[in-house]
Amino acid sequence: MATVDHLIAEWKLERESLVRRLQMLESGQLRPGIPMGSTTDATIVCVKNWITNLDDLLNKYAKPVV
Repeated sequence: MATVDHLIAEWKLERESLVRRLQMLESGQLRPGIPMGSTTDATIVCVKNWITNLDDLLNKYAKPVV
């Protein structure tokens, strides 16, 4: 179970990082760089999808906080 707990902790950290990145993209403080030709709107969609995927994993595997 330690492996799953480690993954959950990593997912939570990654989610926090993605939320910060999303906020910066939406506010104009950060612009996408690679791949060439990517737009801010397309990058925002990708980041939101990654957050949704992590939320799905956390909802499935993380223990509810009581």
